[in-house]
Amino acid sequence: MLKKTFLLLGLTSFLFNGCGYKNVQQKEKKIQKIQKTNWKFDSFNESTVKLFQLEKKNELFYYLFQVSKNNPDLKSMSATIKGLSETEKATKASSRPTINAQLTSTRTKDKTLEPQITNEISANIGVSWTLDIWGKMADETQAAKLRTQQEKFNYLHGKRLLLSQAINYWISFVEVQQEIKIILDLEKNAINNINSTQEDYQNSLSSYSDLTDAKTTLSKIRMNKEDLILKKKILLFKLNILRGYEPSANFNIPKSHLSALLLELPKEISSTSLLERPDIQSSFKELQILDKETSASYKALLPQINISTSLSRSGSSSKDILSGNTIWQLVGGITQPIFNSGALEAIAKNKSAEAESSLWNYRKTVLTALEELETSLATNKNLQNKHLIKKREFIEKTKALAFTEDNFANGQATLFEVISAKSDFLESKYQLKNSQATLLKSRINIALAIGYPFEKLPKEKK
Repeated sequence: MLKKTFLLLGLTSFLFNGCGYKNVQQKEKKIQKIQKTNWKFDSFNESTVKLFQLEKKNELFYYLFQVSKNNPDLKSMSATIKGLSETEKATKASSRPTINAQLTSTRTKDKTLEPQITNEISANIGVSWTLDIWGKMADETQAAKLRTQQEKFNYLHGKRLLLSQAINYWISFVEVQQEIKIILDLEKNAINNINSTQEDYQNSLSSYSDLTDAKTTLSKIRMNKEDLILKKKILLFKLNILRGYEPSANFNIPKSHLSALLLELPKEISSTSLLERPDIQSSFKELQILDKETSASYKALLPQINISTSLSRSGSSSKDILSGNTIWQLVGGITQPIFNSGALEAIAKNKSAEAESSLWNYRKTVLTALEELETSLATNKNLQNKHLIKKREFIEKTKALAFTEDNFANGQATLFEVISAKSDFLESKYQLKNSQATLLKSRINIALAIGYPFEKLPKEKK
């Protein structure tokens, strides 16, 4: 026969934590939602039009793949995203009921004339739940979710910055390779000039100052060559660091021509592409995060309803637990901040101030994006005009060299004139290569300003 089960109802009414109830009106302040605005400009167009052609540069794509895969900064940001994802899960789980199970065993010995040993085993399972009637926990969960999304935008923004920087270093390296080749030709030409001037000086056809000037020119060229060799080495260090390698690691960049990378700049760029920039999206996410956190902090001033229940059984053996008495409890409670309400209200006002600050930061981010695009376009226009001038100068110097060489072959020009014309030609070629590299870098800046998806460029070598 089963023992009679004793029912114990510990408390069925709600318990109030505090001396009274303070009616606190929710002071949640909604942040003004900023709608995406379509800015209109006079000289912009679809950002999908390529500003430069990189699709033929497989070596560059593979290098960008290495940067994407091994860069320490990107690795660190990726780990941060994983951490925030786990925090998001923990925040979401805190709004669910908590279940605890406990099994205890006690063995006691009575020290009397006739010692007795008693065993007691108890099993208990309890459930507690804080009802989210005001939506406070939902706001906190949403804020954690938005924080993860924001970090993903930060990661994307950082990745685009790194990849654009990697492309710029690549361009600089190619530029230096070409400049070193030209400077070596200039050095040979300067040596020929010294030999010619020295011969003329010995024949009293030129002054000693002419010979000194020729030697000074050679010294300057050699100093420039050393500077370029050092610049190439430093660029190699930077290229290796970006891909997560040691600075002195071997890295061969095939020789290529910068002119092959340049395309005509589109006449117009759509302003809507600006709003897809990761930094703007991240700033907007911060606005949404603080909106939710502000809402949650004001809701913390409102009463919180808690419900807990438990079931327990005890006996001297496991068999008694299965057939023993069951005790259950149902406890409900309302907690209302009273003595700490001032601190909670101060926290809520602080969050509200942070939210307002984030609104202005968002507007600043948008204005900065506009400034970057305006500046990069204006700079590109200026560099393009300079590049056209350098291009015309190079064409003229090329014609002048050919004309002088023909005259020299016909006996109508001296060797010194040929050497001088070749020197002018090489100097013009040097300046043109520098102009090409600078112009291409400005295109990279424009692409970065309009939110060009650099992260789609990296490709693993087949």
